[in-house]
Amino acid sequence: MSSYVSYYRHSGKVHPSYIVFFILGIIITAVLSIFYSIAMYYSPSAYLNIIITVVYSFLASKLAWKITKWGKARNMIVWAISIVAYFIVFTYVHFAAYAAVVFRDEVRVIDFSLFLDFLWEPSYLLMAFKDIIVPQGVWTFSSNGPTVSGFFLLAIWLVEHLVALCSPFYFGHTDMERPFFEETGNWGKETICALRLPHQPEENFPQIKKAAERNDIDYFNSLKVPRRSGYCQISYYTDPAEELGTRYLTLTNVKDTVDRRGKASTNIHDIIRNLPVSPAFIAALESSPPEQDVRIS
Repeated sequence: MSSYVSYYRHSGKVHPSYIVFFILGIIITAVLSIFYSIAMYYSPSAYLNIIITVVYSFLASKLAWKITKWGKARNMIVWAISIVAYFIVFTYVHFAAYAAVVFRDEVRVIDFSLFLDFLWEPSYLLMAFKDIIVPQGVWTFSSNGPTVSGFFLLAIWLVEHLVALCSPFYFGHTDMERPFFEETGNWGKETICALRLPHQPEENFPQIKKAAERNDIDYFNSLKVPRRSGYCQISYYTDPAEELGTRYLTLTNVKDTVDRRGKASTNIHDIIRNLPVSPAFIAALESSPPEQDVRIS
């Protein structure tokens, strides 16, 4: 029966307004890139630079999702291409602004006139990095340390920009799996149930999927009381404009583990993602027998 069950998949459609929001995203990315360049140059610590990169990457991830959400782009390819476009803008504007900070001369913080020169003349910008910034370097790891330059500097920049490129894909992938309700034009609203089902071994996943696809509430009621080391989280998406319609169910296995060194970690594994079910089935899941009802404190 599971072969006939249709899990949620994006329609692939893109609202015409997306182009406006995409341009807005380009502008915001360019502005953030300028501030990023200034912060990276004047940062007193290499460790602070790492934090700045992480913060920028997080903001870029949220921006890419917000633009996709506002423009109602239900298309993973369009989302991915947009992220790459934002990254190209970030990289070019960042290098132009960075060079304008390095060669600011008597100007405080950044020479915007020089920034525009670098921005509109790529060959001029390339020469500045190839002949001066990369060979000589502009910063050190410590006050008495050697200037970071050459291939080592390029390697650091490569890692930095890979983080900026990959983070939106990593942080935004879950957001992009959010269902879109075509009938009302709304992105789904997530609800995480207070009820936690028992943590399930991986060999039980196929049976759990079949039970959910059949709306077999008796199977879920038969599960044993969960151990405290792990649980199965129930969440679902609803249409904010029509909360009595279809729910898209997700079951997530969550387990806390501690390795030999005493380091704690959490393993998360989706058993089911975005299975269309009825409101009655969700209500039945949430009203399991009291002895099995383990709720979040």
